[in-house]
Amino acid sequence: MEIQKIGSTYTQRERIPVGPSKTVTSMTELSMGDLEAMLEKAEEHGVVGRAQVQEQEKRAPYSFLAKGDGESRYIEHKGVVFLCDDKNQALTLGDMSDSSAVLTIPLEKGGCLKVNRANLGDLASAIDMFSPADVGRIMRAIAADNRAQGMKRELEEEEGSVVNLG
Repeated sequence: MEIQKIGSTYTQRERIPVGPSKTVTSMTELSMGDLEAMLEKAEEHGVVGRAQVQEQEKRAPYSFLAKGDGESRYIEHKGVVFLCDDKNQALTLGDMSDSSAVLTIPLEKGGCLKVNRANLGDLASAIDMFSPADVGRIMRAIAADNRAQGMKRELEEEEGSVVNLG
């Protein structure tokens, strides 16, 4: 039983036992069995169900900012519109039809940001929407992509300038 203060009086309230079977000091010490058991207990007591946990896991990053519902959820920030792709746990910006033109950036809390290279200017306008850790990830990914694209252009130029001596 847990004692809970309500106003100036105290009442007893039953505390639901949903914790692990052993004492742990961090989440990394929990086994998959412990996590499964905790979810089972929580679901039995109506605290949270496995379906709600899985539903939250299958969301696009930053989806708490989303407007709309279903497949037409989007985030608008400073005039830039990101689409929420919950199925793939992705936040998308620009045309996704040509995957070779899309930069995929894994984000800190899961999921990814997919940006068409033609829309990097739009991303720069809305970069303050992202957490500092994700801004760092985005900037590093863009820098690495710029280097890779530059090397690709150099190779193409070299292949075009090679003279056939045979």
